[in-house]
Amino acid sequence: LEEHLIEYEESQEKLTRELEDCQEQQKDLEAQVAEFSKQADLICTKQSAMQAKREESMKK
Repeated sequence: LEEHLIEYEESQEKLTRELEDCQEQQKDLEAQVAEFSKQADLICTKQSAMQAKREESMKK
C-alpha cells in the first residue's frame, strides 16, 4: 500500500508540473494571438485609409 501511495504522489507531482507547463504555454500563445490581432487591426486600418486615398485620387 505504501508503494502505491508513493507512486500515486509521484504521478500527481509529474502531472501537476505538466499542467503548469501547459498553462504557461497557453499564456504565451494567448499573448501571441493578441499581438497578431493588434497587427491585423492595424493592417486593416491602413488598408482602409489607402483605399479611401485611392478612391479620392480616382475622382480627380
